[in-house]
Amino acid sequence: MGKKGKRSKKIVSCIIVLSVLFLSVGGYFAYPTLADIVLPKRHVINAFINFGGRLQDMVDSLSEKLEFMEMEGELEIHLDAFPKLREEITIQDDSDKIHIRFWLESNKIHICASQLFENDILMEINLSDITQLKQSNISGQLPVEYKQYQEACKKLDRVLHEISKMDFKKHSDIISAASKDVVKGYTSMLQNGEYERLDNSDSDVVSYKIVFPQQLVEQGNNAVIDELYSDSKVLPYISILKTAAGISKDTLKEYCAQFVQYIGDIDFVVDIDEKTDTIQSLYVYLIYNGKEACNLTLYFHEQ
Repeated sequence: MGKKGKRSKKIVSCIIVLSVLFLSVGGYFAYPTLADIVLPKRHVINAFINFGGRLQDMVDSLSEKLEFMEMEGELEIHLDAFPKLREEITIQDDSDKIHIRFWLESNKIHICASQLFENDILMEINLSDITQLKQSNISGQLPVEYKQYQEACKKLDRVLHEISKMDFKKHSDIISAASKDVVKGYTSMLQNGEYERLDNSDSDVVSYKIVFPQQLVEQGNNAVIDELYSDSKVLPYISILKTAAGISKDTLKEYCAQFVQYIGDIDFVVDIDEKTDTIQSLYVYLIYNGKEACNLTLYFHEQ
């Protein structure tokens, strides 16, 4: 496999892992207070609370082991929405879409993307692997056409080097505290999301459409950042952004706001088993530059 193939593997791997983590934590965010819950979204709120409890159990067990919540998913990337990405990667056909399958079990991530590389990818994630971040040299491996991002990547390298020094097994309570700050920060956003019941059949599994307008997402991000910076247990760790990369609290909010502007409103559909109030599957649709950019589907398995 050539350099482009290897770079493609890294790009896709990062996209998959970040997407899964983003949506998993996104589900955990859904922990609003139960006051004044209206009937149409009662089961959705309860399901997200149950889902959050499962994720909290996973976070609390980090001191002993790292085990993902079992799930499988599919990611479809529309290359027309990402012209730079299309120039950067090599695909095996003339399709304008990339289809990727992945599944998580225990501490392993499986990735299948036949359009990008011949063999499937199997990544085993261990907490001890965090020390490998000290070898990070993203800035030194940038393609020529992305040299304008070199300074930003140098900052990222410095942050990763500092993270590599942390003992997450010893300080798993920090991760638990941070996750609770995130939940608290996103509570208002989730309470004010737009919920619509799509299926009125007699089946126990019912589909709901949920929309978080761009402004509401930005408010939620700011609330999370405020919570993290006001938590004395988390502050010494998040301050690494300032000492290693010169990124302050306000700068972080600006970065998040720019990201939200790219994404726009967040629309997704979630299938809820109303008999047990559990999430069965989740579908996310992202629009970028006015074009359909990504479709992400996740299926959750009971453990």
